[in-house]
Amino acid sequence: MDAKRAAAEIKRAYEVSQTVSRREWVSLAEIAERVDLSTEQMTEGIRHLMRNEPGFNAIPESNQRMLTPIQHATAVRIGGQDKHHITWQR
Repeated sequence: MDAKRAAAEIKRAYEVSQTVSRREWVSLAEIAERVDLSTEQMTEGIRHLMRNEPGFNAIPESNQRMLTPIQHATAVRIGGQDKHHITWQR
């Protein structure tokens, strides 16, 4: 799967999460539950979104000690830092 298709899957899963929870930031662990993407595909999709989607942002969890094993496993490494949450500012 190419980065553009992975990004579309991530965006769809984000929108579903927003419909359910209405939280501004959605964890990548939650996104990973809603898509069938490998870690590499998730990373490429997130990178594509960061380059091409105005208002898209990915951040690390500020309290790293609070991360669950699943959150560690679903993090994407961008710019030398693991990212755990995404949002779109529209």
